[in-house]
Amino acid sequence: MIKETATALNILSKVIPLLTKERDPLKQGYYVCMSAYNFAVKEVLKQAKEDKKIEGADFRVIDATDEFINPKNLKNIDMSGFTLQGALSHSFTNYAEETLKKIAPGYGINKTQIDSLRADIHYSFLRNLRLVLTDARTAEKVEGFRNLIILDNSPLQLQEVLYAHGYYQSWLYNTAKVFKKEAFSLSDIYLETDCGDLKWSEIKPPSKHNQSNRFYQETLTTKKNPFSETDSQRVNLLSTVLNYFEDPKFKEPIVIQGIAGAGKSSFTLHLAHILREKGCTPIRVLLKDIINLNQNLLETIPKSLRFGEEEMDNFKYDPEFDPEWLRELINRNEVIYFGEKRTEISPYVFIFDGWDEIRTEASQGFKESIEKVLKNIRNVFIEQRGKRPPIRMIVTGRPSRDVSDTGFLCDSTPILTLKPLTHTQLDTYIKDFQDARQKSNAPYQTLDPKYIDIILNTYKQEFEQLVKEHERGNISDINGSLAVLGLPLLAYLTLRLLFKVESEEELQALIHNPTNLYRALIDETCEGAGNPSFTKDLSQERYRLSGYPLRRLLWQTAQAITAMRKETISRNELWSRIDQKELKDNLESIVKKITRDNVLSPLIISFFFKENTGEGCEFVHKSFREYLFAEAIVERLKAYGTDDKVIEQYQNQEDSKNGFPEREKFWQNFETSDPRYDLTRDLSKCFATAWLSPEIRTHLLNILTWEINRASDITASSSPTPLDKWGYIRDALADIWDWWAADMVFCSQPKEHDYHIPDFHPPYLVELAKLCSPLDQQVWENGLPEPEGGHTINARLGDAFFHLSAIVHGLLYQYAIKELSESVKFEEPQHRRRYQTLCIAKDENDQKISWIRFAPNGRLYDHFQTLVNRINAAETRPQETFPSYVWGFGIELYEAKLTGADLTGAYLEGADLGGADLTGADLTGADLEGADLRGAYLEGADLGGADLTGADLEGADLTGADLRGADLTGAYLEGAYLEGADLTGADLTGAYLEGAYLEGADLGGADLTGADLEGADLRGADLGGADLGGADLTGADLRGADLTKTDLNEARYLTVKQVQEAKNNGKDAIYDEEMEKKLGLGDN
Repeated sequence: MIKETATALNILSKVIPLLTKERDPLKQGYYVCMSAYNFAVKEVLKQAKEDKKIEGADFRVIDATDEFINPKNLKNIDMSGFTLQGALSHSFTNYAEETLKKIAPGYGINKTQIDSLRADIHYSFLRNLRLVLTDARTAEKVEGFRNLIILDNSPLQLQEVLYAHGYYQSWLYNTAKVFKKEAFSLSDIYLETDCGDLKWSEIKPPSKHNQSNRFYQETLTTKKNPFSETDSQRVNLLSTVLNYFEDPKFKEPIVIQGIAGAGKSSFTLHLAHILREKGCTPIRVLLKDIINLNQNLLETIPKSLRFGEEEMDNFKYDPEFDPEWLRELINRNEVIYFGEKRTEISPYVFIFDGWDEIRTEASQGFKESIEKVLKNIRNVFIEQRGKRPPIRMIVTGRPSRDVSDTGFLCDSTPILTLKPLTHTQLDTYIKDFQDARQKSNAPYQTLDPKYIDIILNTYKQEFEQLVKEHERGNISDINGSLAVLGLPLLAYLTLRLLFKVESEEELQALIHNPTNLYRALIDETCEGAGNPSFTKDLSQERYRLSGYPLRRLLWQTAQAITAMRKETISRNELWSRIDQKELKDNLESIVKKITRDNVLSPLIISFFFKENTGEGCEFVHKSFREYLFAEAIVERLKAYGTDDKVIEQYQNQEDSKNGFPEREKFWQNFETSDPRYDLTRDLSKCFATAWLSPEIRTHLLNILTWEINRASDITASSSPTPLDKWGYIRDALADIWDWWAADMVFCSQPKEHDYHIPDFHPPYLVELAKLCSPLDQQVWENGLPEPEGGHTINARLGDAFFHLSAIVHGLLYQYAIKELSESVKFEEPQHRRRYQTLCIAKDENDQKISWIRFAPNGRLYDHFQTLVNRINAAETRPQETFPSYVWGFGIELYEAKLTGADLTGAYLEGADLGGADLTGADLTGADLEGADLRGAYLEGADLGGADLTGADLEGADLTGADLRGADLTGAYLEGAYLEGADLTGADLTGAYLEGAYLEGADLGGADLTGADLEGADLRGADLGGADLGGADLTGADLRGADLTKTDLNEARYLTVKQVQEAKNNGKDAIYDEEMEKKLGLGDN
């Protein structure tokens, strides 16, 4: 910050003789303002010289600025209308700035460099001006000018506020140590990232209210995928943003989206620093800091700004200012001339960072909260702006469908999607990281070149494969090393942990799964100088002796923050939610002792226990909270599986191995002595307060996959939960689903009262509702908190219990069948528990192999749909409606009613959906590989882009279904009804379609290579552009079929009659010479 060296007399020293004679208040004003401005320029240039900020400058310019106060210049300036409030937009300030830009080039300072000093000069100018006008020694000399203007300090205070805030952003980028412990700053390792640049009109999906509409179908295929390397070409993110700033016709906000760790917040700091250098005033708002969503945005933003940290040199800033300053600010007509085009824009740039971290209120979900904020932003900063200079805006966050439904995005709104690093960028990043460490004074340790080569070669191969897949139109979430090394934050963590890697096996485990990386990071944090687990974890004994208290603290902190649906909570709130006395008593000492010398600890434990403040719990990145929350859930499941009571119960079951009996009465709770009672309550307390986010669900899947895979590893040096114990956990989760399905949350439990008068315990919902509100009593002093709705709490529980049960059942099912041969014989499935089905197969040696499916429908026709409706009644689920995007490998929904269900993106590989009613269901992008859909009703269902590889669709009704782009490779469709179905661009390679009904179906561009179409009804079907090479067309009915450009080369058993019965006698098809001769079409 600019050092305060001025005194009122020093500022006016060169004009005091002139002021003594001058009585004209406007001329006095000229001398006062010019002196204040001149002194400001000198201060800033001296500071720039000291900081070596402007290379090659001749700082004799400092003395040359006295030209400002030349009385001859008075004729060029009209001081009328000058006020403190409008000082920076007055013609005087504009004239002074232009004069400086004329002087500076003669001393090796260009206009861009002057622009970079603009904020400092403005701040110093206003400070000097206030000093002259208020100091007793000079006030009398400028009395005329002083009386002419209203001496209001608010604009001066405002400029100090903005200057302090802007300086803090630059400090965070240039000076603050990475995660408060590294020896270098963000600027030392910041990497310019790439993005895709698409307008919202190019991305937004069409309305689905009428999917039969041809416009909808055509529009859907023309939309671009912002994550594609081909649909949106790579461009430099910073250059793209600055180009929009320079566009004089551009009025929209700039939306920047990217997954966790992609570098959104780092970019906003980098941008804020660059904008200050270009003369702008960045105002960076962390959306998680907006406390009251119902308050006017202009009032709540000033309260949410951050101005500094105790680590800053000489930081004393405690701003006191009128909260109305923002309203006054945006109503100004101030302009700067931005970039080479000298575009007129407001100097104030608003950066709204992290829409995904907006806190949610009890009565509304994330969608409603974000809609409220984003609509307010558009209304205030665009719609009410009128003809004033445009305010540039940046809004960032994780990709979310909820944002697209807010009305915030217009067709012309640019959506900049952050791309994963290229292998060249990753190489640069690694070198920058090593250079930063080498240049620092900290002990330097070189990364093993062998591991660096492995990282770069692996990443290059996978990145090139990604590009090829995108060119083919195969776009999915990034995975493997791209999901770790392609994101700057995770790449940094990988390099930090690379010093601990001892083998190539450990390295591969680390760089191919983000969850592995987080687990290793937590291990390293909790073990002090310990050994992170990459392929195995530490022994349980050592784990408990060294890092367990801290790890448990981290779990409970993650759960507490998640419960409050925001990213920061008070120390009192955390204290109220920690359930272990030893943690409460020794909380700070535990943290300080275990993390004292650990560089990575601040990454996990950030802002804990700030001095003299009640705010103390915030993870520096929300992704760590998400991982820790998931890890805590898995640890609770493991504790159940190894509970002595549970083990004893199963060991005492000689025949069924079913463990604990199921609840006998629908209203009856588990007995308090039953371990399922505590498990249900512990999980309910975690899930009742907030929905499971997609990121937490992914971590749960990855952690559980790791745990169950290692459960069968007899070579593991640690003590993983044995596989049979996971069976105990699986059964408990099925019983908890049963508990939830019976509405036990709302059910009062009878109890005996004195004198045997019947009485009831209150429903468990009452206890859960309390957990959804703040437990910090100080919050209650500001008024009663808004209560949470009972149906919302219950819906969250159902969603979470379903996911947990489906994942554990599915993973154990995967393990059981992974070595299943094709020669096995299946027996009739057996009912095991209310929501479980026992499947048995015999191999060639007559040995039984069994596994258990999760059957959430309970084999009742419409039961599951009732439960689905119960979950969706809350209308606040963060990812569309349930059960979209569920993970349900091998799940059983046999003959279930799922009419109109939203199963978008659901993972249902190997699922049993035989006879299920999926009429009108949305299965867009669902994974149904190997699923059993025999006799299923899929009339009018949307299966666009779905993976149906090897699926059994025998006799399924797909009349009018949308199968555009679906993968039906090797699918079994004998006797399936596909009348009027849209199979445009579908892959039916090797599919079995004998006797299928395809009358009127659209197979344009479909790949039917090697498909079996024996006896298929293709009357009136559109086969234009389809590939039927090698397909079996024995007895297929092609009457009226459109064969325009259909490839019939090498089609088998195709007859002349079939061709002649096709539209236009099949003349429009593609035949090779041999086929033409065979069909007698040579003369056609």
